[in-house]
Amino acid sequence: PSSSLSLRFAPFLLLVLIVVSLVTPIVIASFGPLCSQGADYKDSLVCLSMTTLTAPVEKRRRMLFLHGMFLPPSLYQDEIAAPFLRCLDDSGWDCILVQSPRPHSGPVWETITKLFPDLEEHPEWCNAQQKDDDTKEFLGLQESLSFLEQYLKEQPRFDVIAGHSQGAMMASILSLLLEKEHHNLHFHIPSEKQWKAILCMNAPNSYGTEIHFANDDKQLSVVESTPSLHVFGGESDFTSEGQQKMQTTHHPNNFHIIRHDKGHFFPNDDQEKLHEITRALDKMVPAE
Repeated sequence: PSSSLSLRFAPFLLLVLIVVSLVTPIVIASFGPLCSQGADYKDSLVCLSMTTLTAPVEKRRRMLFLHGMFLPPSLYQDEIAAPFLRCLDDSGWDCILVQSPRPHSGPVWETITKLFPDLEEHPEWCNAQQKDDDTKEFLGLQESLSFLEQYLKEQPRFDVIAGHSQGAMMASILSLLLEKEHHNLHFHIPSEKQWKAILCMNAPNSYGTEIHFANDDKQLSVVESTPSLHVFGGESDFTSEGQQKMQTTHHPNNFHIIRHDKGHFFPNDDQEKLHEITRALDKMVPAE
């Protein structure tokens, strides 16, 4: 009798299984987004499983950020770039700030000491010294290049190398040296460690082109293969000359410019401008 009863209900059980298999994807598609929006469900485990099934986890992208002259990474994290870093985080970026091993080798600018009187550290990537023949010598540049070469070899790959002010100049120089050999400056990392794009925030007027003047090497000039995003604030001499230099250090078909009116620092009180920068980065390096 029990076996005949089982046979009697077998078609019904099969029908139930078919209905469940058809309805489940529809239920998940309908309610999964509500879970991610924080809807109130009695069974949070069900909500979690639905969200997991409907929201693919994107791999977070990595950015190496190089600080400006006399400005340590802690200052960016706590003050001058905090809103921008939060915007990057919201857009799926992990931004790692690294500090130069070089303390300042000359007097710290009065502008810096006035803006940040309690600042104790004033690191630099190099120090440009004017020579008698009207060229510049970049003291400490190779030391910083060697430091960054070792650091990049030890770290997982970065998708973008970024910098502010002198750090933007360094980002350009590193990218130049990956594409072209230089008789006096040395920097090399394996191809699997090389970044996909460059972000230059308020590059200084020396920018990067002058390293070939300082070393009498006219071959080191244009970043050709790496796309770059350049952010400039205002029309001061400090940034306008940097814009002219940028035109000769990055291939014209491979860079994008965003301008703001907040001077040499970050447009922290302009959320739309910060989102414009992150959207441009997302377009250059899409999330996987």
